[in-house]
Amino acid sequence: MKFIRLKILFILILLASSSCKKSDIHPIPNIPVSFSFNINMPEYSPIKAIGNSIIIYQGFYGYKRHGIIIYRSSISDIEVFDATSPEDLNTSVVLSKSMPIATCPTSKKEYILSNGGFSNSGGFPLKQYQGSIAGDIIYISN
Repeated sequence: MKFIRLKILFILILLASSSCKKSDIHPIPNIPVSFSFNINMPEYSPIKAIGNSIIIYQGFYGYKRHGIIIYRSSISDIEVFDATSPEDLNTSVVLSKSMPIATCPTSKKEYILSNGGFSNSGGFPLKQYQGSIAGDIIYISN
């Protein structure tokens, strides 16, 4: 009986390890992200409106300091992304002024912020972080 349990455990471990392919790992590594800000400050006022987005740079946010994108998806929800392009880790995406889209200037690939940062042309989405709104304060973390 003990041999059968060990055999089952071995098979489960083997299946779990084979399902994680190297290609499934997001190219943007996990980095510590934790900050908050008041949405009433002038530089953040665009995200008071639903459907708007901004990139916060301030010199130290995001992978390689490319910035953090905040997209206001509803009155009570935001989506937060790393501004680093998954297509070119040395490049920051550029936000569209009229649509919730971020574009990699190198590959021209478009990432739809209202769709979880995924691109219609496939590949990795933008790296996502946690974001929440409490009153006038937005909290960002991972």
